[in-house]
Amino acid sequence: MKEDSKEKESKKIEKAETIIPVSKDIKKTIKLTYNDQREYDNLPKQIEELEIKIAELEKCIMNPECYQDKGLIEVSRELDDTMKENEQKVERFLELEEIVENF
Repeated sequence: MKEDSKEKESKKIEKAETIIPVSKDIKKTIKLTYNDQREYDNLPKQIEELEIKIAELEKCIMNPECYQDKGLIEVSRELDDTMKENEQKVERFLELEEIVENF
């Protein structure tokens, strides 16, 4: 009798082991958080505004009358900072867009 119960338990264990296959190819789905979604929605407008500002600063550098008040170095620094900020926002937008496309 004890052997029958042990035999049944071992069969149950074998069945349990075969029933639970672990898949290594499971994709982890990531969804945007509320804040990420808001950021994703606002970034295109922010990027557009920065691109306009970059164009204005580049135009200002070409015109001596424009940069006389601030100075060429200050305008160049502002242009550089604006370009860096634009690059960061574009990179962040692409990161969020990749998450949205993969979801």
